[in-house]
Amino acid sequence: MDNLTGTWKLSAKVGHNSGTATFEFVEDNGGKLTGTYTGLVGSATIEGIVNGANVEFSFDSQAGGRVTYKGTRDGERLSGTCTYQAAGEGTFEGLKT
Repeated sequence: MDNLTGTWKLSAKVGHNSGTATFEFVEDNGGKLTGTYTGLVGSATIEGIVNGANVEFSFDSQAGGRVTYKGTRDGERLSGTCTYQAAGEGTFEGLKT
């Protein structure tokens, strides 16, 4: 399986709120994930980890507080759950562009 490096468009739904964000991921050979988030709560630097198909990454935003995404990768698709400190828990899904 290719690594996550590249541009991903992920749509999240938390309560009555929903939005699409752009993630620029860089995955190193050890499974460390870094990159940037650009979306509804601004822009931020992300950090995370990839373990096989499992992915977890997070960032701090001024508008949303601490944000964490946990999910699985299936080819060019990511899906799972997300937690926005300021808004609660929800789900996400998206594709590599």
